[in-house]
Amino acid sequence: GADEYSNDGNPADGGGLVTMVSGYAGAVGNNGKGVTGVAWTGIKIMALRFIDQTGSTADNVACIDYAINKGAKVINASYGSAGSSLTESSAIQRAANAGIIMVAAAGNGGGDGVGDNNDTTPFYPASYTRSNIIAVGATDRNDARATFSNFGATSVDLFAPGVSVWSTSYTSDTSYASGSGTSYAAP
Repeated sequence: GADEYSNDGNPADGGGLVTMVSGYAGAVGNNGKGVTGVAWTGIKIMALRFIDQTGSTADNVACIDYAINKGAKVINASYGSAGSSLTESSAIQRAANAGIIMVAAAGNGGGDGVGDNNDTTPFYPASYTRSNIIAVGATDRNDARATFSNFGATSVDLFAPGVSVWSTSYTSDTSYASGSGTSYAAP
């Protein structure tokens, strides 16, 4: 992997989201431990860090280009904002040209905790109109849209569990935690 944020070559997870997202995608199953990911056999995960409390479009694009150059097949975009960028959109198109799918979190609404309609209030990168983007909203345990989850008839492609979902935790090899959000639904 790569760390474009700190430029130190160590994309270690400082806040826990990346470890949880990785666990949702690929925690090994059928081993009598903790949790099982969606693709629990034979998955390879490439850690790419470009953001912490802040981040830059240039660092984001560098990570997308790194994934392209290393032959990634899927990019999980469990991040986003209301701002669009031609530079980011172009990088996502380069990924599409390389046959890479980008699975993007639809977003968790505004400060009111209520999901927004991405058709009228876009959330990027989920709202870019690139053919390789799959925008994912969050559902609760009853398979209903989570109240915080963004939605959109034309801009959100599907929904997946994203409320109190258990996964791996970065605190130890035997630690697990639950999280909620479209970032947790995307993997």
